Amino acid sequence: MNLLNKSFSIKFFGLLSILIILSIVFYSCFSSWNDGNEGIIKINLYNNSRTLVPYPPDDPDVLKNIEFKISIYNNINIINLDAKGLEKVSVNVPVGFYNIKVDAYLENVKTNLSPNGERFHYASGMDTVDVKAGQNNSVTVQMYKEFCDGCGEWEITLATCEAAGSEILNCSKDPSHNKNIQKPAPGHDHLSSLICKRDGCDHQYAIGETGPAGGIIFYVADGQGGRSLGFTVQGSPTGYTPAWSNYTAYYLEAAPSNISEMQMWSSGDPIYDRIPGLSQDQTDEIDWAIGRGRMNTAIIIARGIDQSYITPAASACVALTTGDKVDWFLPSKNELNELRQNRGQPGIPSTGAFWSSSQASQFDAWGQFFTTSNDQGAYSKGDAEYIRPIRAF
Repeated sequence: MNLLNKSFSIKFFGLLSILIILSIVFYSCFSSWNDGNEGIIKINLYNNSRTLVPYPPDDPDVLKNIEFKISIYNNINIINLDAKGLEKVSVNVPVGFYNIKVDAYLENVKTNLSPNGERFHYASGMDTVDVKAGQNNSVTVQMYKEFCDGCGEWEITLATCEAAGSEILNCSKDPSHNKNIQKPAPGHDHLSSLICKRDGCDHQYAIGETGPAGGIIFYVADGQGGRSLGFTVQGSPTGYTPAWSNYTAYYLEAAPSNISEMQMWSSGDPIYDRIPGLSQDQTDEIDWAIGRGRMNTAIIIARGIDQSYITPAASACVALTTGDKVDWFLPSKNELNELRQNRGQPGIPSTGAFWSSSQASQFDAWGQFFTTSNDQGAYSKGDAEYIRPIRAF
């Protein structure tokens, strides 16, 4: 079959990049690859529709000539698979986090690059998958054309638990072939021991260590000493942007340094406001809990926008971008107390008065002195005190 005679030019090839879908199903009995348990990866190459390849040949039989080189790998294991046409392949792998790399080749098909049916690199794609026992783990790999006859190599940066990855190709021969594909960091997926179960990511943070945003870890919900195993970070209030849903976190991280003294919530007129959704008096504990500070901060800022006054302390926290993180917030009363309890750790202040995001009354908010007296009290919202943003992950 001569595809040139059917008007499949290289220009046409360059305009069409369609999906080849890899469906990977893993079966295993246990929850951790660290225990040596294996699951079966079943890879299905769904090529039976001509719309799922980078160009649609008139003759479906051409699909049978597409050869796939598949690599499934992490920093411990690497498995290479070959498939052709509509074949299905399977392999046993330990449960864990894997990179999936697919290269497709054509041979015995006449094109501008293969006038005599020579073999050439047809398309490639890459993605990641977190293999979990007892779940349907699948990944869809976007395939991009590779047939520009010597345009260079892809620059690949693998995504890790805390760092994003990318696939970059700058083609000097064919600018339409330039690609910049970003791969977000998958984040941590903890075992009950708080060790991240993703392959190659076995770090467990301890109090006093440097956190992923460059701050200081000051609370670990490890299920020990009366602490819970994880805690719920409350979701954003309705209509707040950016929105987030409830999520489970295991650590609290304080920003590397204080923000200078400023008023608690409002500056200007009105100086005092009983903010709905927060504690209404000193006995009302609805906004005190560990995991509540991020919601409190959002409620404060939303109220300020609604009532047309500024919220210096809360706004300073959410504006922080230290460590490229954008989820900083003003700690709740109990979160602030945990920070004070670790005042002896390097980088955590041992003096000064700090605001929390918990409301004590119409006129007051909860603050705390970081001195040996461990004093928590309700202070005038118009007072200027230090701010220490935190984040939960």
